[in-house]
Amino acid sequence: DLESGDVTQLTKGAGDDLAPSASKGGIAYQNRRDDQELVLIDPKRGTERVLFSSRKSIQGARFDSTGQRVVFTADVDRAADVFTVSVDGGAPRNQTTGDLELRLFPRWIDDEHVLAYLDSPERTGIVEIALESGLESMLLDGWTMGTDPFAEVSPDGEWLSVFKIGQPVTRVFRRSAGPETATE
Repeated sequence: DLESGDVTQLTKGAGDDLAPSASKGGIAYQNRRDDQELVLIDPKRGTERVLFSSRKSIQGARFDSTGQRVVFTADVDRAADVFTVSVDGGAPRNQTTGDLELRLFPRWIDDEHVLAYLDSPERTGIVEIALESGLESMLLDGWTMGTDPFAEVSPDGEWLSVFKIGQPVTRVFRRSAGPETATE
């Protein structure tokens, strides 16, 4: 509680509760029990409900700017695809497809685009994905989670920041201008 400073336990039960993402209306997190679950908590009511469940991995849940949708990655066959789901429920929408392609740790850019790491036999980098069409554009060719983790997007969608392993710096640059304009 920000006003009183009291700490309140929000999750209970078996399994690891990971990667919380907060919005005005709730908190989304991943739970790893027997199944992988994407769970939504309403802290005011003390209730929770499962938005998505899978026998395979779920990761990287993040709310959109309105708090009405959650983007996340889930394993599908031999790939990891980006999904969105409404906090009101319903079936998650698969936003990407690709055999042997991993799209990991998605981040909202705006209501129509997300950023994700792409790792496939043909290409590696950080891509921007148009949610309506599924079209991808490479923003940072060759950048990987192993060397350039923790990509984040500013709330206005204009700035990207990426931490560089081996160099104690965070690179920040305009999305529209590319990494050659990065400041450290």
